[in-house]
Amino acid sequence: MLPAPYRVLRMDHQSATASQTPLAAEFVNVSKSFGAFTIIDDLNLQIRPSERVSLIGPSGSGKTTILRLLMTLERPNEGEIKVFGDILSAGGEGSAKARPDREFRAIRGKIGMVFQQFNLFPHMTALENVMEAPVQVLGMQRQEARDLAESLLKRVGLAEKGASYPSQLSGGQQQRVAIARALAMKPQIMLFDEITSALDPEVIGEVLEVVHNLAHETKMAMLVVTHEMGFARDIADRVIFMERGKIVEDGSPGEIFNAPRNDRTKAFLNAIKR
Repeated sequence: MLPAPYRVLRMDHQSATASQTPLAAEFVNVSKSFGAFTIIDDLNLQIRPSERVSLIGPSGSGKTTILRLLMTLERPNEGEIKVFGDILSAGGEGSAKARPDREFRAIRGKIGMVFQQFNLFPHMTALENVMEAPVQVLGMQRQEARDLAESLLKRVGLAEKGASYPSQLSGGQQQRVAIARALAMKPQIMLFDEITSALDPEVIGEVLEVVHNLAHETKMAMLVVTHEMGFARDIADRVIFMERGKIVEDGSPGEIFNAPRNDRTKAFLNAIKR
């Protein structure tokens, strides 16, 4: 973990420049329902460039839906979602204001996501899995994509596994390949959705270490959904506790974990500790 003085200075710098730099992501009065069930309820949320935010809360509280909305895997029923000042998606009357495909892809391309399941192509090696999107989506030359993929596999500790197929890799190794694949698209916002939930306990640490290093070595904004409370605390500038589609409490890791103000937050954290 970075020394405390550095972390304080980093936050001060972000505050000083917030008025000059567009927010990395912004949810404005966003609601999302599935049938009669409201999953996200009039959400207002701002993520600054380079900010790392952990989303915690009970299952079904809307954490993953926030990521899916930002990834455009779901569309809001109401409200707007903006990425670096540009409207990514909108509900209600705004749903008719479709952007040209090129503009949409440019905005959407600023976001990467790592899912609970690895979703690697089984017929491709680790190297080919990481190369595929830069070649097919970004139009990168294959040699350039290969060089990028090799450097990213090295970054996640898998330099020697480039020729291995997913079936030859452990769950933790597959998830690290998935992280390298997401990084290959050079996102400015990275979303992590319970990336250790499908892993055996003995390999969780190796995946969390990779994400921890990325958080402290890159300038990407990060939005992390996790039930690993130690990880949520260590990686984040902000921690948000959610329940029933609403933000119940939003503060620094110290505030949320050491001195939560809301009784529901206190009850959740006490239950986690037991």
